[in-house]
Amino acid sequence: MEALDWRVPEEPREWVNAWGAFHDAKVVRIDSDRLHCSVTVQLELGFPREDYSKIPTVSVQISGVKFALAHAFRDWPGPVPVYRSDREAYEREIVEFQSRSRVETVSMTELVAFVKGDSDSSVMDGFYVSEPNAFRLRLSSVGKGDFDTWDLQIMGTSVVIQGSDPKITSISELLEAGNEAWDLWTERSEEIAQ
Repeated sequence: MEALDWRVPEEPREWVNAWGAFHDAKVVRIDSDRLHCSVTVQLELGFPREDYSKIPTVSVQISGVKFALAHAFRDWPGPVPVYRSDREAYEREIVEFQSRSRVETVSMTELVAFVKGDSDSSVMDGFYVSEPNAFRLRLSSVGKGDFDTWDLQIMGTSVVIQGSDPKITSISELLEAGNEAWDLWTERSEEIAQ
């Protein structure tokens, strides 16, 4: 399947924070299908669990895709400015550094190739908007190599969630499972610290 870019409409009014579901997840694969107007993101979930030998996976398939857009933040490859006694020279160096660091649109093909090659890339944040006949997903990640961070947004008419846990069949169930796992982890961490 060839990866395809679709263009972005306006920002949604309100994103639902899905950090509990997507934080520390590893993007295993992204497939984009022009003919069926669908994008599938396959993830290894990163939330805490009892058995670390079994990594739960989930596949998020968005159909009726209106757009899919990827952004990457690329740092300036030079050294970070260091404060000097000459304030004007230091401020010029900062302006130059910031002007060379940039957010740019990258093709889905480029993002897919990056995800395949970057075993250290994990999702930091996830958000979604679910309305009648519309679903929008946004994943942000920290990676290594070509992109320091990347952001993927997909909007379509419907979403199907399938995974290794048969109890998780919707985005709300995925979020609930993730939040419960992170809450339990926090409780246990606090007990250990005492």
